[in-house]
Amino acid sequence: MARKSQAEKIHVRMSGDLPINSRVAVAIVPDPYSTIGEKIQVVRSVRHDPLADMLSRGVIDQALYLAGRKWQNLHERSTIGWIGAIDPTKEAVDGGKMREPLSDSQINAFKELQAAKIMLGAGGARLMMNLLEDQLSMASLGKLYECDTGRKLNFLSLRVRECLGDLGKLWGYVG
Repeated sequence: MARKSQAEKIHVRMSGDLPINSRVAVAIVPDPYSTIGEKIQVVRSVRHDPLADMLSRGVIDQALYLAGRKWQNLHERSTIGWIGAIDPTKEAVDGGKMREPLSDSQINAFKELQAAKIMLGAGGARLMMNLLEDQLSMASLGKLYECDTGRKLNFLSLRVRECLGDLGKLWGYVG
């Protein structure tokens, strides 16, 4: 039996107390207090992260998870930016900020995301936007797409995995 090196040790610092109706998954992450690359086992909430929830339940694999995270990253980078609360019914006042010009990173992210949306088609792109940008759970997606039977829900789940697989192929996560 080979001994684990100091850098491969995993420390468990988890609490056994969880709130009622919590949705959590175990994850192994770098220890922020270690200088030699140790890892710790943590419990992370997946209630408001449908992609991580699907990964933790084995619905998708790591490659599909990474493809979904790339979409989310591109969406965040391509977002134009913060817009303050504007009330068009009130009189305009001086002192408003000029909008910042688009950066090259935003333009490139927007182009890459548009290419992915074209590859998926209108229906697949809308499904990925609901799942990855709006963070809708599979149950919420089922209601949105009026999947009232088990067969329709199963098809929706297959379609989500298919779209994530297509994104994974596009970005090189799936062979």
